[in-house]
Order: sequence, then structure tokens, then C-alpha cells
Amino acid sequence: MKKLKIAQVLTKGADGGVEVVVRNYCQAIGPEVEWLILIENECKVLNREVVSSFGGKIFLIPPYRHYLTYQRRLEEIFRAEKVDIVHANLSTVSFAPLRAAQKAGVPVRIAHSHTTTSPGEGMRNLLKKVFRRLTLQECNDYFCCSREAGRFQFGKWIPEEDVFLLPNAFPKGSFSFQEEERKKIRQELGIDSKLVLGFVGRLERQKNPLFLLDVLALLQDLDVVLLVLGEGSLRKEMEERALSRNLPVLFLGTTDRVAAYDSAMDLLLAPSLFEGFGNVALEAQANGMDVFVSSSFPSSAGVDSSRYHVHRDFDPALWAKDVRLVWEERKRVPLEERRKEPEGIEAFDIEKSKERLLERYRRDVALFSS
Repeated sequence: MKKLKIAQVLTKGADGGVEVVVRNYCQAIGPEVEWLILIENECKVLNREVVSSFGGKIFLIPPYRHYLTYQRRLEEIFRAEKVDIVHANLSTVSFAPLRAAQKAGVPVRIAHSHTTTSPGEGMRNLLKKVFRRLTLQECNDYFCCSREAGRFQFGKWIPEEDVFLLPNAFPKGSFSFQEEERKKIRQELGIDSKLVLGFVGRLERQKNPLFLLDVLALLQDLDVVLLVLGEGSLRKEMEERALSRNLPVLFLGTTDRVAAYDSAMDLLLAPSLFEGFGNVALEAQANGMDVFVSSSFPSSAGVDSSRYHVHRDFDPALWAKDVRLVWEERKRVPLEERRKEPEGIEAFDIEKSKERLLERYRRDVALFSS
């Protein structure tokens, strides 16, 4: 059987959930496919060393906002590499790489929805509606990370049964609780005896990180600290606000050791304004943590109902009250017992999901290649 040549197209490398999902699947399938990674810049999750580990090649591309330059460069790559499939991971703006793929004669053009939308985005929502229609003109297969993300991107035009649901899977056990890492990190940071709240994600409006400070301010009677893993345009403002309010926050930047830092935390907070799936919530549950999320997270991200706490309002007092109640209960349970991996996490085992993905790729090539 001919080895498929597949181009995974992303935007800038932000060490976010999309980059992690692409890396996980490429690593799981490995050199059975000839992978091309097209991305604006290298990052910890996807760089030359990581990409070469699964037998792939990385191409640094212009931002899609430089539209004409972007189109020329991608069309050039697709033609020169004789790509079989372009898998676009840009959600609503996937039309940009898919148009270049169509011009280059790429037979299979996949639009993958990784997100939803927020009611408060105004003009951005109008643009997203236009971009979704443009994307549909350029693609011939449809992927989503959750049914909510699929309905947002394709719902009005493509029947749900025609949209391929690809879970944000990861290697079994890769996010299991690590007691030694917990001890090591907490000692290094000087937070050994504290209640450690955590946030993992980009410091951007979508993730709503400034809200965490309002919650933290209401928990100051506890011996508490907030660990923030991530970078973004809101970091400086968040640091300044934390300092002005004398709040205990440690900014740790991006890391490729999320599982270890998850182990050091006690509770994870994720107050996103909108989410396609929300890897961080799933990973935290795999680590045995309680997770507090906004209602923007899809129901499929909650694999353990006893540890998955959904808030429909952004009321800091309600979030703080819930944190108190849950922690009062959890701290009485021995650590090794409360950090067990939930049974439902097996549905996200990448060894199972990778076979479904390969089957879909092969089906598409057979269906759309002349």
C-alpha cells in the first residue's frame, strides 16, 4: 500500500491544545504516513526535533493574514511535495490553506473544527460566519473535536453524521498522577503545604484568565496559591493586577511537562468564554483532579461527573464557594485515593483513535483521488 503524504496545517505555534492534538496523532501513527507540518513558528510541542521523531518534515509558513504571500507559499509546497491530503486545523479560517490546496490539485481537503464561539464577540462572529461558508467551498471532508464544535462550523450545511468526530486523544497513562513529581515541584516552588489551584492555557481573552484573580481574591483566608501555565497577550496585565492586589500567583510560562505540573496542583480552574473541547479539563481529570469549568466546555470533556464542576455564570463568589466546598471534602481523602484515574478516560486512548483516523484518511483518498 502506498504511503500517504499528509500536510497538517496550523497557525502560529502557541503550544496550545491544537498543537498537542496534532503532535499526539502524528506520533501515534508515526512513519506509516509521510507527515508535513506547516506552521508559522516552531514551539515546544512542534519543532524540528519533535517532528523528525515521527519521520516528518516541518515547513515554516507566513501568517495567513498575509494572504497572497501565504497562498503562493502553500501552493508551492503542496505542488512540490505532491501531497495527498491537506488537513487544515485553523477552524473557521481553514479556507485559507484549503484554497491553496485546491489550486495545487490536492485531492483530499479536510477542514477540522477545534472551536466554537462566544456571544460577546460581535464583529468577529460575523466574520466567522463568512469564513465558515468560504471554508465549505474549499473542503471535501469535515472533522470536529466535539459535536458542539462540529455544529458550530458545519451544522447548518452538513449533516451531523457526515462530520467525523475525532477525539482529542492522548497516550494511555500519559497524564496519570505522579506523586514524586508532585513532591519535587511543590518543594522547588516552596508551595509544599498549600492548596494549589491551577490554570493551563493561553493567556488570551478566550481563556478568560483575568477572572481567576477575582476568584483567588475571595480565597485569601486559605493557604492558597495559583499556578499559571501559559503565555499570551494578557500576561503583563495579569501580573500587574495580581501584584497590585497582593495575590499569590506564580507565572510559569509554557512547558512540555503539563502532566507533572498537573500532579503538583490540587484543583484546576478553566473559565473559558468559548471552547471547542478543552484538553486541559480532560488531562486534569486523567490526573485525578477536580476541574471547575465554564459552561462553554462541551459535555464530552467531562468524563467523571463527580469531579467535573460546571458553572453557567461568571460569578467569582459562586466559583470560590464551590472551590471551598469541594476542597473541604477532598482534603480528607488520602492523596493516592483521590488522584485515581477515572474509568471514562479510556475513551480517549489514542491507540484506538489513530486506527479510525487512518481509515478515514484512506477512505478519503480512495473516494476523491481521480
